[in-house]
Amino acid sequence: MSALEQMLAAQDDAALEALASVGLLRRAKAALEKPGAVGAVEPGQGRTVLRIEGFEVVLGPDGPDAARCDCPATGVCRHMLMALLHLRAGAAPQGPSARAQIAGLSLAEIEGFAGADWPQALRIAAFSAAAGGGANEEEGAASCVVSLPDAPGPVTFLAGGGLRKALFKGPEGRRRRFVAAAALVLGGHALPELREAAAQVDPALLAEAAAAVTSALTHGLRGDPRLAQDRLFDLAVSARADAVPRLAATLRALARQAGLLASRDPEGDPLAWLGQLAEAHALIRALGRAPADAVLTGQLRRDYSPAAPFDLAVLGVVQWRTRTGARGLTIHGWDGTRFLATGPARAAGADPGFTPSKAYRQGWWHGKTPARMTGSFLHLSSPRLSPDGMLPGQIDSLVLEGGLQPDKLPFHDNWDTLRADLATRQGIGLRTASRPAPALVHASCIAEPRFDAISQQARLDIGDRAGRGLALCLPDMASGQAIYEAQHRVVGLLIEAVREMEGMSFRLISLYFGDPLQVWNVTLAPPPSAMRERRGLDTPSATAHRLIRPNVAEVRETCVATVAKSGIEILIDSICTSGEACRGLALAAQAEALGLSRVAQSFSRLDPSDSQATLDLAWELTLVRRAAQL
Repeated sequence: MSALEQMLAAQDDAALEALASVGLLRRAKAALEKPGAVGAVEPGQGRTVLRIEGFEVVLGPDGPDAARCDCPATGVCRHMLMALLHLRAGAAPQGPSARAQIAGLSLAEIEGFAGADWPQALRIAAFSAAAGGGANEEEGAASCVVSLPDAPGPVTFLAGGGLRKALFKGPEGRRRRFVAAAALVLGGHALPELREAAAQVDPALLAEAAAAVTSALTHGLRGDPRLAQDRLFDLAVSARADAVPRLAATLRALARQAGLLASRDPEGDPLAWLGQLAEAHALIRALGRAPADAVLTGQLRRDYSPAAPFDLAVLGVVQWRTRTGARGLTIHGWDGTRFLATGPARAAGADPGFTPSKAYRQGWWHGKTPARMTGSFLHLSSPRLSPDGMLPGQIDSLVLEGGLQPDKLPFHDNWDTLRADLATRQGIGLRTASRPAPALVHASCIAEPRFDAISQQARLDIGDRAGRGLALCLPDMASGQAIYEAQHRVVGLLIEAVREMEGMSFRLISLYFGDPLQVWNVTLAPPPSAMRERRGLDTPSATAHRLIRPNVAEVRETCVATVAKSGIEILIDSICTSGEACRGLALAAQAEALGLSRVAQSFSRLDPSDSQATLDLAWELTLVRRAAQL
């Protein structure tokens, strides 16, 4: 078989789709069926010249990369694909498939190809194995396509092409790491241990990310946000490969927000955009100073260490789903001194059959389902714990007599002490806890549920012993109505505090009611029939409780929070328009009067054309706003 024939035999449809696109290949096939589409064919020494729709196409053994066509299109055009399809029809049968060739490579051969990108290739392959990445090979196909989660595109191996001729639609500078990772996945290799502690953040990646974030400031507010979106997403993929998952998540969130701004989606919020940019800018600078800090880099996997036996009160279960497609359950517990958590989860794109509602009814700890674990008291004889308070899926547990005892749990009935406790556990700046923080609360009064038109969420206002309000997010209005009508039976609530750009929001997880105590996980089950029982309503106290309409006082935004929000709005206006100097000076005076001297000084000398200074001030205002909303 000649070199040209070997090249043609390797160009199956999957290879041509990777070379161009599905649509272009479809159009090439349709055009090839028209009479007279292919004119003269002139075979030469080592190459072939064809007339395709009046244009001259030259093909050689080096394949499409070295092909030429005199049409005005750039890159691989329709005529090149038509020429390949026409010549491929008469090609000799192919040899071994690409899958067999790549799977036969040793670790040493793949490492030799990857070179300096070997650590990143190992991380990508390890993440792919955990998230469900894998190969797709049609029967009888010459090529093999490997999909890697979070990659810019799949890797396509060609028969006889080895690693060097693999096709990858992504940045050329990161091609080797993704091709090597795909080869590791395809071969099913046992990955060597990679010491995460020795990994350092690539300074070049940080420099690229800093430049992308700075330019995105104007692209998102005064230009084309799609330019920022593509660049930020590409860097997010690189950050994950370089073992900086926190930066990867931050850049992906920015890319998503840029897409919302570009499409003029109602969720595209300029305030959120500037706040996220400011946080990314601060994180990049912090990583430059402490590139090995695990809190700043994040972790690709969680390590568990043996712990002494203890008893765990299982408080409640919540289902969750991220915008990227990751989903799972969080099972909250209390060990007597702190909150702990566990639960099944899946990454985006992994295990399509997994749903949180199914996992709620399936075994987790030795056959105990999350649904049946809720409200019980467990003894963990040989537990393992991660530094951030997570428990793994395989633990020996024994159900103890009796259920939850409210007097032994840390319930709050004062929202000031609640917020102080959450602030201590979560923090405010870059070291803010990434997971929502659980808390237990007693409500002295519960108002009727309401629908917030801005957030498009059902809300339930509950009051503390002083009547101050706390707004809880609900899964639906029906849940809120059931709680309101049965509030005389409510003993307490489990909530989660979620850190957001403008402060902190709260969502209801579980409700405790009745005697003996029962638990309702509001995101996973309908209101229990026991809540609707009219037992005890004939007593005078219960009747009075039902007739009195609770008056929950609304918590208004503080002056400091108002000034911080106004400052962010002024920064946005100063980028989009001119003539904001007077507003900035006026706000500087307000900030000075409130004791925010650094904010006042920054506003008094702010140059809107200085993107670095703008992002620094935006981050400071974001921190002030978060602190004021605690």
